[in-house]
Amino acid sequence: MKRIKIILWVGFSLAAKLSYGQVKKPWYKKLNPDSLFSSNLKVIAVPTIQNAPETSWNFGAGVTYYFNTDKRPDSLATTRTSTLVATGGYSLRRQLQLEGRWQIFTHGEQMLYRGAVAYSNFFDRFWGIGNNAPSENLSEFSFTRIQVQANALNRVHSNIFMGLNYQLSIFQDLDWFLQSSNLDLERLNGSTGNRVSGLGPTVVVDFRNNPYSAVSGYFAEFSAVYYRNSLGSSHHFDEYLIDLRYYIPLPRKHVLALQTFGNFMNGDVPFRELPRLGGPQIMRGYFNGRFLDRNLVATQAEYRMPLWKFVACSFFTSAGQVAPDISEFKTANFKVAYGAGLRLRLNAKENIYVRFDYARTADGQSGFYIRVNDAF
Repeated sequence: MKRIKIILWVGFSLAAKLSYGQVKKPWYKKLNPDSLFSSNLKVIAVPTIQNAPETSWNFGAGVTYYFNTDKRPDSLATTRTSTLVATGGYSLRRQLQLEGRWQIFTHGEQMLYRGAVAYSNFFDRFWGIGNNAPSENLSEFSFTRIQVQANALNRVHSNIFMGLNYQLSIFQDLDWFLQSSNLDLERLNGSTGNRVSGLGPTVVVDFRNNPYSAVSGYFAEFSAVYYRNSLGSSHHFDEYLIDLRYYIPLPRKHVLALQTFGNFMNGDVPFRELPRLGGPQIMRGYFNGRFLDRNLVATQAEYRMPLWKFVACSFFTSAGQVAPDISEFKTANFKVAYGAGLRLRLNAKENIYVRFDYARTADGQSGFYIRVNDAF
């Protein structure tokens, strides 16, 4: 009986201590938004709403799945996080876009697989080729497009990957429903469509602390793609790309992000495959393709700073231009854009945000974008 009394006394004592230590939180504290936006979500679904110059209002959804191929717990994993992304959108101009993207680091980051598959039933605008294409030369057309991009890269040194890059684009069903009087479709390369298929080497140097929202480190990519008839391409041309990024951590968790981008082509290039200035990633605010030519250079800077708990903001500016030949790039020809945005953190561990950006250009254009992850 003494033993039973002792056991019961110990049990009641522990129960009393546990009940005393567990204070129930009011229901409204359970809805603290900081706990929602800072959770380590594996699947993130957000609306992809934007009012870009090329689409007007575009409504859709995007789903991103985050995973790690390292078998160890997240806190001990040395392999960076991989992603699978699916997006779809439909605009007020009856533009349909469907896309799937992936970036997968295998165990120990021995391999890096990147790529995308996309389908577009789109409406587009064309002002002509060149850095000074006049606005009065506006033509409009609709088309369908299927795109495949695939990279298979092997790690050759710490954070340095080398491999092959494959590109396929089937551009068809063109309907020029508005033609400028200055547009000569017979002389416009690819005016009835094209099928381009190319293969080439790629080198990626990635010393960012985070591949989706870096706060320190640097990134460089160099690639060449050779489009040939033997690969099923209707046109014969070469493409070269360089992408340089640098992230400078500042006091109070502020970050200065810098990027320089170049895209260069030569040969028999269809007009819709030419480098295009503008879009949601670089030169935000410009219509994607408002200016296009064989060669493009652009640079941008973005200052990022936290505001409160899961909320941050950014201020950005960019400059870029296109030219028929590299020798024709001139300082006076740079187009300028600038803007600001808000960030809501969705994943605390990976520092992943949904961004709301508004941008304007020196030419009077503007754009509003809602996307997951930083622009670069």
